[in-house]
Amino acid sequence: MKTSKRLGGKGGGAHEVNRRSVLSSHQWSLAGLTKFCTGMELPPPESKKAYNQHVKQIEKIAVENAETLMCKAAERLYNLVSNENADDMVDIDGHAVAKVAVTIDGTWQKRWHSSKIGVTFAVSVRTGEILDYEVKSLLCKECAAHIIQTNCGSIQYRCC
Repeated sequence: MKTSKRLGGKGGGAHEVNRRSVLSSHQWSLAGLTKFCTGMELPPPESKKAYNQHVKQIEKIAVENAETLMCKAAERLYNLVSNENADDMVDIDGHAVAKVAVTIDGTWQKRWHSSKIGVTFAVSVRTGEILDYEVKSLLCKECAAHIIQTNCGSIQYRCC
């Protein structure tokens, strides 16, 4: 029986079917994927470690793709402004910069002020395309790694 192709990497890499199953189950998580496989009388999915590795690879590719799309959107906007109106172009430190209007929009992971994670987007008013985004957390993992316990037993936080 022929299996799905491998994605490369160490030992030939992961099978494509495993990566696709993790991608399609992003809303269910590993537990939901396990229930689905049970209901379909399929073998159980990969281990939690393998599942998390797939998630990391999917995230990496998604971020790279989003950055590429946002760069192309910024280039289209720059070309549009530079071709239409030279007054909207300024020189900053030897670089031509387009003056454009953007709107900032954001959302939180949960409603009712209980969320610790939010995301904001910069959207071009002229084209409606997303130019940039930023994910913010009220709990800074980097700061948590820099907790200092003093000699008197009190805890100090050294923020990044």
